[in-house]
Amino acid sequence: MHQVTTLKTNNRSLNCVFLFYTPSSFEKGWEKTDIWRTASEIPGAHLVSDRDGIEAKNFGALTSGQTYIFDKQGSLRYEGGLTEGRGHEGGCRNLEAAMKVLTDGGASTAFGAVYGCPIVDTRNTQL
Repeated sequence: MHQVTTLKTNNRSLNCVFLFYTPSSFEKGWEKTDIWRTASEIPGAHLVSDRDGIEAKNFGALTSGQTYIFDKQGSLRYEGGLTEGRGHEGGCRNLEAAMKVLTDGGASTAFGAVYGCPIVDTRNTQL
């Protein structure tokens, strides 16, 4: 979450929407963890309970931590993670690539590896 805070601090007009995968077999509110609370403290952040990963599936997200950055015209500018590994905090190449997209623009979409928990199983069905 530190990485998103860094992006938001350096780009105050950035709209942040967080999807929190919530299996329908779990009780309502299951997703409201420490990470939810931390995300809720980011100014202007929008938090969404993504029941059964419907929205994640629409975006093609397979792993928690998947990040998409779109420009004002709706074009995808960055797709990937913001860390060097699962649970990693601090700077890394992925975060630098996302920052570059936000500050410099650039003509192409940047991609980075994603580290986190799978939100689909190996049979490509929602967990």
